[in-house]
Amino acid sequence: MYSAYTLTEESRAMLLASHSPLFSKTICHHITHQFPVKSEDDLPPTPITVKVIGYNVSRVIGVECFVVEIDGRSRRPDNSIYHITISVDENKKARPAQSNELLRKNGYNRLYSPIDIEVIPQVLK
Repeated sequence: MYSAYTLTEESRAMLLASHSPLFSKTICHHITHQFPVKSEDDLPPTPITVKVIGYNVSRVIGVECFVVEIDGRSRRPDNSIYHITISVDENKKARPAQSNELLRKNGYNRLYSPIDIEVIPQVLK
């Protein structure tokens, strides 16, 4: 199990309308807060502001993601970068978790205008 911020349907639709996924499998579902968690009671704190602030893609790995700021912070409790995996290349057997590797190695490009989104704190399996 892991705690996460799931995108509202409206926010997901808005992001996908503003950016066509590059790879074959569209994800664009959630922002991981903490992995792992022990129980369904380990909800992440309810955020005041959530903004998409950056983007990166790797055709080598086969993953693309948005970088997110939650209440002004882009770092998760484990010091990884908050992100939303947009899409993965199924032909390369890419996995959403590989967004962490991409951001750790290559950072990201800041968006000119951050995008406000709405999320729902949840524990996912």
